[in-house]
Amino acid sequence: MSKDDRRRDEGGELAAAALSLEQELRRFEELAAGVGRAPLNSQKGLEQAARATSDAAASQSRFAEHLKSLVEAVNAARDRQAAAAATINARVVEIDACAARFMALRERFAQLGARAAEVNVIMQRAAAVKREPGDGSDRTELRASIAQALEGLGAVVEGAQKLMHDAREAEAHDLSREAESLRQQVLSARNKLGLLQKHLENEGPPPS
Repeated sequence: MSKDDRRRDEGGELAAAALSLEQELRRFEELAAGVGRAPLNSQKGLEQAARATSDAAASQSRFAEHLKSLVEAVNAARDRQAAAAATINARVVEIDACAARFMALRERFAQLGARAAEVNVIMQRAAAVKREPGDGSDRTELRASIAQALEGLGAVVEGAQKLMHDAREAEAHDLSREAESLRQQVLSARNKLGLLQKHLENEGPPPS
């Protein structure tokens, strides 16, 4: 493996081209200094100056080739950077879209949780009335509240089921599991509330 090949492996085409250009520039500067120092008062000095001038011309030609290679390497590096930037930009669009979908799913979960909390308040009130029966109007209001709560719980169960499906489709697996947990909790609460509703129905209507 040549030195140029090793440089390409270690630093890439751009670094190798820049290093080659720098090395040739230094050689050219040394040759230029030699031309300037060559004595011109003898045949030997004139021959040395001529050789130095010829070597400098060859170095200048090599410098031009290295400069061309560096420009090509810079252009190639620019193209590589542009390709990488395009990949990043496309990914950013995908990330933004996924983030928006996740935020929408998370908002739906929060709404379901808030609805479940509202129904829980009704259930706590129903449990209190069951422990401490009041007059007939209280029981009538309680039956209406329970019916409303059951309807709300049914909506939460349905919403959680739909959210589970959508979260899985979006590969939001943690959120899908949270929605399933909420669905199970609400199903349990709905079953308990349904039993309370049957209990109240068995009591019959309040006396007139």
